[in-house]
Amino acid sequence: MPRKIKKREKVVLTFEDESQIRYTPFTNRTYEFVERMIENILSKKGVKTDCVFIGSPNKIDLYMFISGLIEIYHYSNIHIIDDTYFYEDDTDFDLPEDND
Repeated sequence: MPRKIKKREKVVLTFEDESQIRYTPFTNRTYEFVERMIENILSKKGVKTDCVFIGSPNKIDLYMFISGLIEIYHYSNIHIIDDTYFYEDDTDFDLPEDND
């Protein structure tokens, strides 16, 4: 028999106690990134506390916030290497001369 889902105005999600004992290869980097982002938001609002509740008028705002953190994290790890010196002697990569 399927469970009956109750319609509620608000819900509180409680994260697992001692979740910090879990380990994955990028835990430290991702944790530090999220910590910096949240601390930056809190400090801009003048908030200094150990207890934080994240809320929004609807689920979409929460999803957008979390997906934004993930996207920013992925872009922050991109390392661009200037390898143009490989093509210095290749005339196919020369810029056209300005004939003003």
